[in-house]
Amino acid sequence: MRVHTILQSILIQGNRPPKSLYEYNVGLLRGGVCLLAILVATIYLVTDYWEGVDAGQNVYLTLIAGSLISLVLNRKHWFMTSTVVFLLISSTLIYILASNDIFHTGVYLYQLLIVIVAFVLFGYSHVQWAIVFAVYILIQFFLAYHYNFRPIPLEVTLDAGYARFSVLNNFIIALIVTSIFFYFLLRVNLNTEIQLEKKNELLQKTNEELDRFVYSTSHDMRAPLSSVLGLIEIAKLTNRPEELRQCLDMMSGRVKNLQDFIREITDYSRNERQELRLEEIHLATMIKEIITDLRFGREADQIAIEMEIHPEMKIVVDQTRLKIVLNNLIGNAFRYSDRNKDNPFVKIQANARDGSIAISVEDNGVGIAEEHMEKIFNMFYRGSEKSDGSGLGLYIAQEAARKMGGKILALSSPGLGSAFTLMIPQPSLA
Repeated sequence: MRVHTILQSILIQGNRPPKSLYEYNVGLLRGGVCLLAILVATIYLVTDYWEGVDAGQNVYLTLIAGSLISLVLNRKHWFMTSTVVFLLISSTLIYILASNDIFHTGVYLYQLLIVIVAFVLFGYSHVQWAIVFAVYILIQFFLAYHYNFRPIPLEVTLDAGYARFSVLNNFIIALIVTSIFFYFLLRVNLNTEIQLEKKNELLQKTNEELDRFVYSTSHDMRAPLSSVLGLIEIAKLTNRPEELRQCLDMMSGRVKNLQDFIREITDYSRNERQELRLEEIHLATMIKEIITDLRFGREADQIAIEMEIHPEMKIVVDQTRLKIVLNNLIGNAFRYSDRNKDNPFVKIQANARDGSIAISVEDNGVGIAEEHMEKIFNMFYRGSEKSDGSGLGLYIAQEAARKMGGKILALSSPGLGSAFTLMIPQPSLA
């Protein structure tokens, strides 16, 4: 695991994700500030101990404890509370040190840093809180350096040499801490830009797909409706029962096509919006139910079904999305079967493979030409002259597989048949 990944898990890991990207990034920054405060307090503890100065030890220990509390609150996603606790404790402790800084070693530099941190952590949406802390720190500065008001007197004894060293030490540490803080800020901004670019690319892709989706769906929904209306007009012109029956059969087919198309649109919407929900299921039971539903009304009684799946096999999947995928793969195997062959079949297998479950659907149907293979998972693409579908099925199936962390692999030869394999990662097998 990379270092920044470990740091992220330390700074903001919790039981639920933040509400927004901004909240997440500021949470990382807030956690980093807490770690910086702990580091600085530890450095001062060590240097003072080395020089035999113990006046500020309790202040540094309190700062460490307060920063740890703020870090815990940050990890629990109590972001506002975490910010207020850290700023209140740190600014008050710095004021105590500054009010006892009779040698003027530059402790006030940290007051400026706290003001900057306040404005960054509160952000524009809570800028009034940052202003309150800025005024609070300004009052502390005047009390410490103009009125010499010391709420907690500390017995500070420094020789001239260590006093000069403290001035340099405070400046260098304040400079380093400020630089690290701004590095964190720049890194967070960079991560935000990268994630926004990815979201923009995804949004652009979604908009393009939406344009195509609206155009193609409106066309594909008008076609069967227009056909039904035309058949109704034809039926009005005849009284012959056989012709009426033929019109009704044709209308029934058009309505079924429209029904399948609406189901595909519903599957598309459900896959895009629904959160991933993993559960343990019996695979063979689900596939038998799907086969029963698909064979009804598809004239698939003459197609042999071969299932090579252990009846007790259990897998961990999103059941809704798995049904979407298998409905498409098995439905296509029935739809594009070659009834001119003596033994049309659909073979369904499942086995564990490299920490995943591989579910394959194979048929000896009409197959897909090689020039279509690279495009069969594109939205609204029809890969066979025999195709009477919308061209959404395989696209939706592949998208559903990706939502589950898997993928669909395809092999096909014209006249020989096709084989589609769904690969789904299995936590229990990893």
